[in-house]
Amino acid sequence: MEEKENKGNKTILYVIIALLILVIIGIGVVGFMIFKSNNKSTTTTTTTPTATSSTKTAEILSEQPNKAKFNEYLTEAYLGKLPLGKQVGPPDNIPTKTKIFTSADLFCTAITMKKTIPAGSFASAIYDVASKSYIQAKTVFPQELKQGGTIGCETLAESAGKYEDKIYIDDVLVAVLPFEVK
Repeated sequence: MEEKENKGNKTILYVIIALLILVIIGIGVVGFMIFKSNNKSTTTTTTTPTATSSTKTAEILSEQPNKAKFNEYLTEAYLGKLPLGKQVGPPDNIPTKTKIFTSADLFCTAITMKKTIPAGSFASAIYDVASKSYIQAKTVFPQELKQGGTIGCETLAESAGKYEDKIYIDDVLVAVLPFEVK
C-alpha cells in the first residue's frame, strides 16, 4: 500500500516538474518576444524573390533558407494565433496554425528543436515584402533554447500587408515564415 502511495507521489512530482519546466520555457519565450518587440528598427536590404518548392503552392520568398541547417536543429517552425488576452498554455490555449492575422490576434511563433540551440545563436527578423525592407532588424535571443518545443506570442505591431518572419541560427537563415496582416 505504501509503495503505491510512493509511486503516486512520484508521478505527481514528475508532473509538477514537467509543468514548471514548461512555465520556465514559456517565461523565457515571452521575455524574448518582449525583448524582440522593444528592439524594433528598420534596415533596408535588397533581395531577389525566388520560388520555393517546400509548400503546396509556390510561394515567393525574399530569400531561401538553409534546409540543412534547419534539419540539423529543428523539426518544425510555424506561425499561429491566439485571441488577444489569452496566454499560451495547454490544453486550451495552443495557437492555431495560420498565415493570416488581424489586430484581434496574438502573433505566435512555434518551433520544435531537435537539439539545444546555444545562447546567442537564435535570432529572428520581420521583413516587409512590399517595401523590401526589414521592419524589425535581426534580434538575437540571449538565452539557450533547449531541445523540445517552445511557443512565443506577442501583439501585432505590423499594419496591414504581407511580411516574412525570418529565423536564423548561427547567423544562417533557417526558416522564412510568410504571413499577412489584414
